[in-house]
Amino acid sequence: PVGCYNILAEVVNRHPSDLFAVKRGHIMGLILGDGQKMLDIVETAAKVCGKAAVPPRYLHGMWAFGLEQQGCYKDAERIAREGLAF
Repeated sequence: PVGCYNILAEVVNRHPSDLFAVKRGHIMGLILGDGQKMLDIVETAAKVCGKAAVPPRYLHGMWAFGLEQQGCYKDAERIAREGLAF
C-alpha cells in the first residue's frame, strides 16, 4: 500500500485535478492508517481545483475526513460545511 500511495501522490503532484488519483490516494492513506497522507493528497488537489472553479463536494468530504483524522475538528467542520453550502 505504501508504494501505491507514493505513485498516486506523484500522479496528483503532476496532475492535481486528477480526482480519480486523489480518491485512490485518499483510500490508500486510510488503509495505511495515516491521516496525514489522506490530508496531504487532498490538499494538493484542493489548491488547484479551488482556483479554477468550485471544488467538487466530495473533495470537501475527503478533505474534512483527513482533517478529522488529524484531530483538527474545527477545521474539519468548516471544510465540511463549505462543501455542503455549494
